[in-house]
Formats: sequence, C-alpha cells, structure tokens
Amino acid sequence: MKKHLSVLVVTYIVVLSVNLFMNYNYYMAGGDWHYSVLFSLSLATMGAIGGTTFVTRIIESLNWHKRPRLSFGLSVGTLALYGGLIMLLAMKAMVLLGYKEQDTDAYRENIMYSALFSMIVGLIISGKHFLMSFRESTIENERIKREMIQSKYDILKNQVNPHFLFNSLNTLPGLIKENPNNAIAFVEQMARVMRYSLQHQDDQTVQLATELEIAESYLFLQKQRFEEKLIIELNVSAEARMHRIMTHALLLVIENAFKHNEISKTHPLKIGISDDADTLVIVNSYNPRPVPETSTGLGLNNIRNRYDLATNRPVVITGTEHEFRVTLPLL
Repeated sequence: MKKHLSVLVVTYIVVLSVNLFMNYNYYMAGGDWHYSVLFSLSLATMGAIGGTTFVTRIIESLNWHKRPRLSFGLSVGTLALYGGLIMLLAMKAMVLLGYKEQDTDAYRENIMYSALFSMIVGLIISGKHFLMSFRESTIENERIKREMIQSKYDILKNQVNPHFLFNSLNTLPGLIKENPNNAIAFVEQMARVMRYSLQHQDDQTVQLATELEIAESYLFLQKQRFEEKLIIELNVSAEARMHRIMTHALLLVIENAFKHNEISKTHPLKIGISDDADTLVIVNSYNPRPVPETSTGLGLNNIRNRYDLATNRPVVITGTEHEFRVTLPLL
C-alpha cells in the first residue's frame, strides 16, 4: 500500500507539472482548466495503480532472475499498451459525462503521449525493482560466500588441530624421560595453542601480537620435536604487532611449511617472520618431501578468500626453487 501511494503521489506531481507546462498559455487566456486537470488526475490514478500492479505481477510471474530481458520488455510494453487503453477509455468516459467528443487527431495524439508516459513510468518502476532485487541478490550471494569460506575455515581448523595434537603427543613421552622440566613447559605451550583455537574460533581478526605469541608457542613445540633441524628467525616491530591479521592466518602458513617440506639434518627447515611496509612476511626454506603429503588446497586459498572479504590488499604468495614466501596484509 505504501509503495503504491508513493508512486501515485510522484505520478500526480509529474502529470500536473506537464499539464501546466503544456497548457499554460491556454489557462492564462481564460481557458477551462477543470476538464484538463480532472482528466489528467483520473488518468494518472488509473495508470499508476493499475500499471504498478501489472508490472509487479509480470516481474514476479516471469522470475526476472532467469529471464531479465523478457521480464523487462514485457513490463514496459504492457504499461505502454495499458496507458494507451486507459487514455482511450478516459476520453470516451469524458464524452459520457457531457464533454465534447474529440477528433481523431486528438485521440491519436493523446493515446501516443499516454503510451509514451506509461513507458517512462514502466522504465522507472521496473528499473527500481530490478536494482532493489539485484542489491538483495548481491547481499545474499555475499552472505552465502562468507558462510562457505567460514565453513571451509572450520573444516581446515578441524584438520590442523588433530594433526598437531597427534604429533605433539608423540613427542611428549620422550621429553618426560629425558627432561621432565621441559615436558612441563611443553604441555603448557600445547595447552596455550589449543586454548587459542577455542577462544578465537568465532573471531574474524585478531591482534598480530596475540597470534605471534601463539605462533611462538607452536614453534616451541615443533622445536622440541625437530631440535636443530628447525631454525627460526623472528623480527617483528612493536608497531606492527599493534595491527590485526585474519585469525589463524599466520599459524596456517607456518603449519603449511611443516606439512610440505622435508625436515632433516641435511635439509633443515628455516622459517623467518618479519614485517615490511604494513605487511607480515613469512619465508620458509623449500625442500619438498620425497613423497608429497596429500593436500586439500584449502589452507592458502582460504586465507586469500578471507582477506578478500576484509580488504582490497591481496595476499601475495611467491616461490623459488629454494624459498617459499607468503605476504599477509596487516589490517
């Protein structure tokens, strides 16, 4: 009802403005304005209410998402025919009310103007409906995209944590025998990493300082496992630590390095983490495993997709024969 009323008010304003512009000299010369104004308002009322109803039904019945051109063309064409028919009926009705019968040229001219005006109204109504529907469709697609990315992210977290837990538990018995104090620190750091995943599982972003602390805990655990086979260089400024990154992004990049590289005395894994011009740069040596581990491809792609939703600054991934580099924008 509110939508029809707004269309009717706009139509009245436009019709009366055109009427005054076209007949100004006639009215100023003392011409009868009652017929013209009554005629125009009656026509506008029937045209606006009926036309809006027709266009809405056409759009709904044709499902414009699947057939936008047909829906758009029929809605505008139908309004043009409707406008011409309304004009013809209105002119005949005015004769029945006692007004003078118009000649053929007057009928033809008025019907043409009415059809043209109705087409313009149809373009406005259809265009507005299409734009609103397109906006709603875009919002819905964006919502679905976010949900899909979040779903893949949840799947990825569930894959990483059991793998990490399994390897950590395998390392723990040896530490308990050789160095009980180190074993206690190992359990504490492992608990911090697991607790972090639970506490921030619903957060889209996190302060870099927070994720760096957990990354250090994660690397401490891996250091106990690989010892001198793992070399870590951490050089992140205090200013960069105040920025934010996508939650788990740094951890997933680090985990990716352990997943795809051979780690041995002859091929130690070197990981460097530093900041550079509002970005976080993670570099690791590249020595692919003799038997590559099965990869789902979710990790780095998920990071890219999540950053695409948060910023127009891209995640940059490059590699050489001996080095793999991931650059994450700081938010």
